[in-house]
Amino acid sequence: MRPWVWALALLAGCAAYIPEPDPAMAGGDGAVLAELRAGRRIYVSKCGGCHSLIPVDRYDDAKWSQEVAEMIRLKKVRLAQDEQASLVRYLSTANKH
Repeated sequence: MRPWVWALALLAGCAAYIPEPDPAMAGGDGAVLAELRAGRRIYVSKCGGCHSLIPVDRYDDAKWSQEVAEMIRLKKVRLAQDEQASLVRYLSTANKH
């Protein structure tokens, strides 16, 4: 096997599961879809700006809420209440897909 194939396989195996919200994930609700997309943007930009992203299916809803609250409490991230709600909603919805 060529070396570049090994490298590509290795990179693919390391990719975190961070799904892009789609209408099915939002139950066909456009407002929910917009909030899920906002939550994903926050996760990728703010969370991913400081550390590797955790695959969304690693934690359940309660653990994601706890993790986000802890990062805010420790002042690792600043989020407005609506941003926190969007982030938690995205993580809690995406962990099931």
